[in-house]
Amino acid sequence: MTNKWTLEAVQAEASKFSTRGEFRKKSPSAYNAARKKGWLDLVLPMEFKRRKWTFEAIKEEASKFSTSGEFSKSSAYNAAWRKGWLDQITFEIPGRKMKWTLEAIKEEASKFSTRGEFRKKSPSAYQAALRKGWLDLVFPMEFKRRKWTFEAIKEEASKFSTRGEFSKSSAYNAAWRKGWLDRVLPKG
Repeated sequence: MTNKWTLEAVQAEASKFSTRGEFRKKSPSAYNAARKKGWLDLVLPMEFKRRKWTFEAIKEEASKFSTSGEFSKSSAYNAAWRKGWLDQITFEIPGRKMKWTLEAIKEEASKFSTRGEFRKKSPSAYQAALRKGWLDLVFPMEFKRRKWTFEAIKEEASKFSTRGEFSKSSAYNAAWRKGWLDRVLPKG
């Protein structure tokens, strides 16, 4: 199998995106090729590196969103979470639950089958559970990250007809991290 990611191909792919984070998320194979071959600065110049988020910059970015769910998809949300400012930043976003009680978090968590799904689809409830030490109460130990074996990943991949569909599964990420993606669901 030949590597399709030439410098020109990676540059063309990178030109579709405005940030390195967006490039990495939406075109991981091109991003990884650029990273491994040392081309990141060539295809996305220095000004596209991770933004230095201040409290005020995050708050300004958050004001552009009408719900915390929409805001959770931005790099500003991730910065707010890393810096411990999430409650302060998202407090004024309409549609956000202002106070997460243990009962409210349990009810919200019951809508999901895994911790990962809970984290992605209800980030404010997940963060509140994590911050208050309730995560094991709302998701017992058996719901923690699954240990994906090659056989389990292959079985999960067999449920999907395309990589796009498979990419929504946590098994996809495990296959990608372990270098098994082509083996469990060949391109086709």
